[in-house]
Parts: sequence; structure tokens; C-alpha cells
Amino acid sequence: MYVPAYINLADLYRSTGDEAAAEKVLRQAARLSSENGDLHYALGLSLIRQKRAPAAVEELRLAARLDPDNPRYTYVYAVALNSTDQPEQAIMELKRAHNSHPNDVDILNALTAFLRDAGEHEQAKSYSQELRRLSP
Repeated sequence: MYVPAYINLADLYRSTGDEAAAEKVLRQAARLSSENGDLHYALGLSLIRQKRAPAAVEELRLAARLDPDNPRYTYVYAVALNSTDQPEQAIMELKRAHNSHPNDVDILNALTAFLRDAGEHEQAKSYSQELRRLSP
């Protein structure tokens, strides 16, 4: 199965405003290739666009687990967690991702913001200093 073709078809549906058709294509592909992080990521984004955040969180979690070398997937998963009132889980995921991807600016930005919002100012300051070293 050629996964990019399904993702491109879903994106075509999305661009025409038919998010339901995009989701249908992605779900069909995910049934055929359930271990593909790209499919779960695309499906998660589709669900976010449809304002179905709880279902999106699960798809984004799968994407992050299936493709741990892609820091973007964990970052987006953490943002979704934070948006669904799960900031502690979001911070935990970001810290784990930071261990694997210490130079990822998005992860550091999110860690700084989420920790600041949680009142963990010293930790937020530490990640902010790391970020400044990467992006002076």
C-alpha cells in the first residue's frame, strides 16, 4: 500500500472543504496499514479540524508512538493534550521528547510555555535558557 497516495487524497478532500471524506480515506488506509505514524498523524489533524479533540488525541498519540524519531508528532500530540486539559501529561510527553530531540525548538518552546502556565517557573526558566542557547 502506498500511504502517501491516501494522505494526498485526504488532503485534496480537505482542500475542497470535505473533511468527512478526508477522514474516511484516512480511516480506510489506517485499517490497511495500522502501524503507519503518518496516517495516524494525518487522521489526528483531520479530527482536530473537525473539533473532535478527544478522538484526535488518541490518533496523535499513536502517531507519536509509531514514529518516535519525528519530534513534530510528539509536539502536536502534547499541544492536543494541553488543549484537552491534560497539561501534566503534555509536559511529561514533551520532557521525554526533549531527551530524544534536545535541539528541537518547538518542543523547548512548548515546555517553557506549559511549565510557566503550570506555575513551574524554575523549570520553565531552565528550558527557556536552553532555547536561548539554540536561538540566540
